[in-house]
Amino acid sequence: MDERINRGYKIIDSIFVGKTEFVLGENINGASQYVTWKCKNGDDYYWGNYISDYNSARLDLYRHVSEEISYLQSIGSLSTTPIQNDTEKQLNRPPSKKKHRHEPER
Repeated sequence: MDERINRGYKIIDSIFVGKTEFVLGENINGASQYVTWKCKNGDDYYWGNYISDYNSARLDLYRHVSEEISYLQSIGSLSTTPIQNDTEKQLNRPPSKKKHRHEPER
Protein backbone atom coordinates (compact mmCIF):
# COMPACT_ATOMS: atom_id res chain seq x y z
CA MET A 1 0.00 0.00 0.00
CA ASP A 2 1.32 3.44 -0.90
CA GLU A 3 1.95 5.91 1.87
CA ARG A 4 -0.63 8.70 1.95
CA ILE A 5 -0.10 12.12 3.50
CA ASN A 6 -2.63 14.93 3.83
CA ARG A 7 -1.81 18.33 5.37
CA GLY A 8 1.29 16.89 7.02
CA TYR A 9 -0.59 13.93 8.52
CA LYS A 10 0.46 10.42 7.53
CA ILE A 11 -2.57 8.14 7.12
CA ILE A 12 -1.96 5.28 9.55
CA ASP A 13 -5.32 3.51 9.37
CA SER A 14 -8.39 3.41 7.19
CA ILE A 15 -11.74 1.66 7.27
CA PHE A 16 -14.22 1.42 4.41
CA VAL A 17 -17.96 1.34 5.00
CA GLY A 18 -19.58 0.75 1.66
CA LYS A 19 -17.89 3.23 -0.67
CA THR A 20 -16.97 5.67 2.10
CA GLU A 21 -13.52 5.63 3.66
CA PHE A 22 -12.69 6.88 7.14
CA VAL A 23 -9.03 7.52 7.93
CA LEU A 24 -6.80 8.18 10.92
CA GLY A 25 -3.82 10.47 10.37
CA GLU A 26 -0.77 11.12 12.54
CA ASN A 27 1.60 14.10 12.69
CA ILE A 28 3.97 13.82 15.65
CA ASN A 29 5.02 17.45 15.20
CA GLY A 30 1.50 18.87 14.93
CA ALA A 31 -0.35 20.82 17.61
CA SER A 32 -2.93 18.03 17.45
CA GLN A 33 -1.00 14.86 16.73
CA TYR A 34 -3.97 12.95 15.28
CA VAL A 35 -6.87 13.59 12.96
CA THR A 36 -9.81 11.59 11.63
CA TRP A 37 -11.27 12.38 8.23
CA LYS A 38 -13.93 11.13 5.92
CA CYS A 39 -12.35 10.52 2.51
CA LYS A 40 -13.53 10.21 -1.10
CA ASN A 41 -11.50 8.77 -3.96
CA GLY A 42 -8.45 8.22 -1.74
CA ASP A 43 -7.40 11.89 -1.80
CA ASP A 44 -10.39 14.10 -0.96
CA TYR A 45 -10.30 14.49 2.84
CA TYR A 46 -13.03 16.37 4.71
CA TRP A 47 -14.85 16.69 8.05
CA GLY A 48 -11.64 16.48 10.06
CA ASN A 49 -11.56 16.09 13.81
CA TYR A 50 -8.19 17.06 15.27
CA ILE A 51 -7.29 15.18 18.45
CA SER A 52 -4.26 15.25 20.76
CA ASP A 53 -4.04 11.61 21.90
CA TYR A 54 -3.99 8.32 20.02
CA ASN A 55 -6.66 6.43 21.96
CA SER A 56 -9.19 9.24 21.64
CA ALA A 57 -8.45 9.49 17.93
CA ARG A 58 -8.96 5.75 17.42
CA LEU A 59 -12.27 5.93 19.33
CA ASP A 60 -13.33 8.86 17.13
CA LEU A 61 -12.51 6.82 14.00
CA TYR A 62 -14.62 3.91 15.26
CA ARG A 63 -17.46 6.28 16.21
CA HIS A 64 -17.58 7.63 12.65
CA VAL A 65 -17.55 4.10 11.23
CA SER A 66 -20.32 2.99 13.59
CA GLU A 67 -22.48 6.00 12.72
CA GLU A 68 -22.03 5.37 8.99
CA ILE A 69 -22.96 1.70 9.36
CA SER A 70 -26.09 2.63 11.35
CA TYR A 71 -27.08 5.26 8.80
CA LEU A 72 -26.62 2.97 5.78
CA GLN A 73 -28.55 0.17 7.49
CA SER A 74 -31.38 2.57 8.36
CA ILE A 75 -31.85 3.49 4.69
CA GLY A 76 -31.41 -0.09 3.49
CA SER A 77 -28.14 0.54 1.67
CA LEU A 78 -25.97 -1.84 3.68
CA SER A 79 -26.48 -5.53 4.20
CA THR A 80 -26.71 -6.63 7.81
CA THR A 81 -24.87 -9.84 6.88
CA PRO A 82 -21.36 -9.30 5.49
CA ILE A 83 -20.02 -11.48 2.70
CA GLN A 84 -17.64 -14.12 4.06
CA ASN A 85 -14.28 -12.49 4.92
CA ASP A 86 -15.58 -9.08 3.74
CA THR A 87 -15.56 -7.63 7.27
CA GLU A 88 -11.97 -8.74 7.89
CA LYS A 89 -10.78 -7.07 4.69
CA GLN A 90 -12.73 -3.89 5.42
CA LEU A 91 -11.19 -3.59 8.90
CA ASN A 92 -7.69 -4.20 7.51
CA ARG A 93 -7.33 -7.43 9.44
CA PRO A 94 -5.60 -10.53 8.14
CA PRO A 95 -7.99 -13.39 7.36
CA SER A 96 -8.90 -15.58 10.33
CA LYS A 97 -6.92 -18.74 10.71
CA LYS A 98 -9.24 -21.72 10.71
CA LYS A 99 -8.75 -23.86 13.78
CA HIS A 100 -8.09 -27.52 13.22
CA ARG A 101 -10.03 -29.98 15.29
CA HIS A 102 -7.00 -31.23 17.18
CA GLU A 103 -5.47 -27.78 17.73
CA PRO A 104 -5.63 -26.58 21.38
CA GLU A 105 -7.18 -23.24 22.35
CA ARG A 106 -4.70 -20.37 22.75
